[in-house]
Amino acid sequence: MQMRRPRGPGKTVALFLFGVLLGVACDVIPTLPDVTAGFTYERRPDDRTLIFESQSVSDAGILSETWDFDDGSDPEVKEGKSKVTHTYEMPGTYAVTLTVVDKNYRKEEVEEIILVGLNQRPSVTFSAAPDVFTVPPSVLVTFKASGTDPEGGPIKYRWDFGDGSPPLENGGASETYLYMPPVVNELRVGETKEVIVILTVSDNTGATGVFRRPLRVTRGEER
Repeated sequence: MQMRRPRGPGKTVALFLFGVLLGVACDVIPTLPDVTAGFTYERRPDDRTLIFESQSVSDAGILSETWDFDDGSDPEVKEGKSKVTHTYEMPGTYAVTLTVVDKNYRKEEVEEIILVGLNQRPSVTFSAAPDVFTVPPSVLVTFKASGTDPEGGPIKYRWDFGDGSPPLENGGASETYLYMPPVVNELRVGETKEVIVILTVSDNTGATGVFRRPLRVTRGEER
């Protein structure tokens, strides 16, 4: 009859302790923080010069950043989080790459396609209500514009209401304006003239689009 030798308590304790130590070791191994690469940019009015600003994030801190502008120029290496200006010699489409290394030597990169020197002008139209009226008395006119930027960027509105008053800078797409008796001072009662309202829109590169609309204003009787 073959006898089995029982397992000694020493082996059981050793295995138990090994498992406990392994679990503790797994719990205390530090997890390195993630690093995320990102950037924003804005254009100068010439549409050839761009200002790039890093939006990269790492809990360990950014060690270095390398900018590759995809135009044959040498990459720019910067310490820490950076902001750089770059001018392109030729218009075209460029794949700008930002490579980030954090203080734990983790690396991440991001690429974005940039159009340079290919900007199209914004366009705009607007309505006016009323567009035919008599002054005096004073008349409040409502203007509603519809502007578009082919690149999808923001648009600024500059209104010139045509009566000699200073233009409204940084106006909105909808505006109201009060036309008062001085607008017809040079007219006789019953005479009519055109007041040309000019709306200029500009995009974030400084490119502009212009739309003009005439208003017909008649001088009325004083009351």
